[in-house]
Amino acid sequence: MRQDLRATRLAAFDAHSRDFLEGARRRTGVGEHLARREIEDISGLADQVVRSLDDWRVRLGKLDLALRAPLTLPEAARALTETVFDDVLEPEATRVFAAAIDLAL
Repeated sequence: MRQDLRATRLAAFDAHSRDFLEGARRRTGVGEHLARREIEDISGLADQVVRSLDDWRVRLGKLDLALRAPLTLPEAARALTETVFDDVLEPEATRVFAAAIDLAL
């Protein structure tokens, strides 16, 4: 079942990456090389965000009096995507980012 989830997430990432490539070509006429590099950069950013969220989770887990509820990585990643990255990335790039987050979780 874990493999099925990974395959589904990878297929979503591939589909959103293709949409990003097409959108970049349509909007700017830039070469595919630049768009692919940006997809790699977005993926790297997603990996870094998940690592940071995991660090936050560990640090929060050490709190006793201050902690109301444990931090769950999928919920935190979704909230961060919706409140920060959705505002700064193009819609197609946000979808690539969200799919890369899912793969990194």
